[in-house]
Amino acid sequence: TTPVVSHRIAPAAAPRAYRLCAPGCVENGGVCNTELGRCDCPPFVGGEACTQPLLPACSALVGMRQRRDALVASPCLIDGAARAPVSCECLMGCESLGLMGVRECYVTDPSNGTTMEWVRRQRGMRGLEANLDYFSAALKTADADTKCSGHGVFAPPMPLSGPPLSTHRPGCICYPGWGGASCEHSTAVRDRRFCLNGCSQLGRCYRNWCQCDRGFFGIDCSLGSPP
Repeated sequence: TTPVVSHRIAPAAAPRAYRLCAPGCVENGGVCNTELGRCDCPPFVGGEACTQPLLPACSALVGMRQRRDALVASPCLIDGAARAPVSCECLMGCESLGLMGVRECYVTDPSNGTTMEWVRRQRGMRGLEANLDYFSAALKTADADTKCSGHGVFAPPMPLSGPPLSTHRPGCICYPGWGGASCEHSTAVRDRRFCLNGCSQLGRCYRNWCQCDRGFFGIDCSLGSPP
């Protein structure tokens, strides 16, 4: 007799669980990890939907404005030619993350004992240059200025000490990640080769972080599928 051969059919693979991220995640520049339902945010931004700057003092700098379509980059690090002056309060936050690449800052409130004690210690440890006069002389009335697209400050260059020199004319000094005469265009998006695996050709390289196309996620955008 011919033996009966049993052919077992392997069960179909269970469909991958699809979890939604917080509303606004992708619109705010984040990447939705649909396996975990987690919104992965660009550098220096956090929160369930990428709406919270990790360094509030840096995001509140004079002339800086955060928008959904143009995330503000942190001024903690030197980024190309962008050298807009930063507050010592901002640098305090940078140091807490180990990202204090800049060594010059201005003091917004010399009567603040916490800030001045930090400045004193940093002067000894890192040779920090802290200008006590620049803010009141050049920036205090610049909050409403719109000449620099919300990505820079319209002011004369900051000297190491004292008010700006009378021979230095004001102009747009851009914050890191921005360039142009009015700080109007982003320099934070780089060639994909600067990001891991070129973001698998499925995203853009934003400050060396893969901002994946909709539907894809992972450190190099290699996970997921088109929506």
